[in-house]
Amino acid sequence: MYLEWFLGCFERALLASEQNLELVLDKAYFWDQHQSTNINDRQRLVINYLYDNYGKESGYLRTSIYAKLTKCSGDTALRDLQDLVAKKMLKAEDSGKKTNYVIISPKGIRIPQVSNKAKRN
Repeated sequence: MYLEWFLGCFERALLASEQNLELVLDKAYFWDQHQSTNINDRQRLVINYLYDNYGKESGYLRTSIYAKLTKCSGDTALRDLQDLVAKKMLKAEDSGKKTNYVIISPKGIRIPQVSNKAKRN
C-alpha cells in the first residue's frame, strides 16, 4: 500500500518535472530565435511573465491585461501587442475587444494556458 502511494507520488513528480523542463527549453529557444528582435522592456516583461506563470495563472492575454501588467495605457498596450504580432512573437486570436494574444512557441505549447474556467467567462 505504501509502495503504491510512493510510486504514484514519484510518477506525478516526474511528469511535473518534464513539463517544467519543456517550458524552460521552450523559453530558451524562443529567446534564442528572437535574440536580434528589438522589443521594449514592457514587451519583454509580459513574455517572461507568461512563461514564468504558465500553469499558475490561466486565462487570456488581452490588451487590458497587458496594460495592467505593464502599468501603461490601453493605447500603448495595443501598440505593443500589435508590434509583437508584426515581429511574429505573438499571434492574435479573434478580433475586436475579445482579441486574445498567445506566444508563438517554438515547441507549439499554448502560452498562456487557458483553463476551463477561463473558457466559460
